[in-house]
Amino acid sequence: MQRQIQQDPSASFAKPAQETSQASAEQKQATLHSEEDKENAGTQRKRAAIDKQAAFVEYKQTGEGRALDSSVVALREEVRARKTQIQALTQAINLAKREMDRVQARLQQK
Repeated sequence: MQRQIQQDPSASFAKPAQETSQASAEQKQATLHSEEDKENAGTQRKRAAIDKQAAFVEYKQTGEGRALDSSVVALREEVRARKTQIQALTQAINLAKREMDRVQARLQQK
């Protein structure tokens, strides 16, 4: 040990710190496991995890999910209808603007 200290003085300090940190990490891990066991002891087992898409489809079939899904569908249809209405109004406005520009051009020619 004396040779090791002479060759690398920091080596004598590194080992106890590592051993201490390993011991405390093991203690923390054991404590975490025992706490998880206590928490899970009184609870029911959860069912196996499913992918997001399957979970979403299942959610849409429940009461709350069905209501939200039908609301989303209705709102999407409303958005489509309003976009169509906006396109029609835009065309009408553009036609009126062209007519105004023609009339203004004729007045400037006279």
